[in-house]
Amino acid sequence: MNKVVVSFPDGNGCFGTESFWKDYLSAIGCEYHDKQMPLYELCSISNKVFPKNTCVNSKYRLGRALLLGEKATHFIMFLREDIYVSNCPSSVYRINWIRDYFKNIKVIVWKRDILPNENDAKNLIKLADMLGANPKDAQQFISAGAITELPRRNAVYNLSLDRLYVHKKTVLLIGVAPHLVDKYRRSTVMDYIYQKVNLIDPMSYDSNCLLTPKHNNEIVFYKDNAILESCDYFLENKIIDGIIFVSDPFDIPGRYSFPKYQFYLNNKGIYEYNKSEGQKISYLNITVSINNQHLVTKQLEEYFDSL
Repeated sequence: MNKVVVSFPDGNGCFGTESFWKDYLSAIGCEYHDKQMPLYELCSISNKVFPKNTCVNSKYRLGRALLLGEKATHFIMFLREDIYVSNCPSSVYRINWIRDYFKNIKVIVWKRDILPNENDAKNLIKLADMLGANPKDAQQFISAGAITELPRRNAVYNLSLDRLYVHKKTVLLIGVAPHLVDKYRRSTVMDYIYQKVNLIDPMSYDSNCLLTPKHNNEIVFYKDNAILESCDYFLENKIIDGIIFVSDPFDIPGRYSFPKYQFYLNNKGIYEYNKSEGQKISYLNITVSINNQHLVTKQLEEYFDSL
C-alpha cells in the first residue's frame, strides 16, 4: 500500500492541537505533513485558483490546501459542531471547492464523514480504519492517554473578567476577524488592543444558560440571546466603557447578526461612535483586512482615547 500522508488545511484552526495530531498519526503509522507560509502569501496563492471574494479565514485554508496538496494523500478538515450555531456558508463551500479541485486527495470532514453521532474516541478509531491503518493502534493510543475527546486549543489572549486592570478602560469585543482579531491567534492588531485596554468578550460572562433549542431548519450563525444577555450584564454592572464590533470584509454571519445587536443597543441609548459625542458610551464598527490593519489601528486609537 502507498504511504498515507495526512495534512490539515485548517492549520491552527483545526480541532485539537498540532502535537496531538502528530502523535496520533505517528501511533497509527501514517505520515503527518505540514508546511508554513506567511498569511499574505497564502492569500495570494489562494486567489490564483479559488474565488477571490471570500474571507481571510477561507483564503488561509484554501492557500494551505494548495501548499500541502503536492504531497498529501488525505486532508482532514473541520466544521463547527454546535447544536445552536450553524456553520457560515464559506466554511461549507471552501470544503466543496477543495474536494472539486483535488481529485486525487481524499477529504475527510471531522466527524461528519466518520461517525457523526459518536464520541471523539470512537471517531479516532474509525478514522484509523478509513486511513488504511490498524484500528487497534488507535485504540492503544487512546488508552495510553486516557483520551475521551480532542484537546482544546489554548487562547493566546485572556479575555476573561479575571484580567481587569483598574488603570485601563474595559472594552467588549463582539465578533472576530480570524487571523487578525481573534483570541486564538497572535496578531499585530490584537497585540495593540490588548496592550491598550482591558478586553473581554461575551463568553467572559456565562450566559449560555439562556440559549434556546433551535427549531427544525432554523439557521443561526451566532448565539444571539447569550450575546445580548452578556451586553445587559456588562452594562448593568458598569463593567464596560465601550464596545467593538469586528468583522472580515466578507463576514456573512457578522453582517447579518450585528445589526440585531446594534438595534438592541440603540434602544438602550447606545449608538455608533461619533467623536463629537464626548465621553458617552458607544460602539465602534471595524472591518479588518490584511491590507488595512494600519488604518484599523488608527481607528481604534481614536476610539480608545475617547473613552
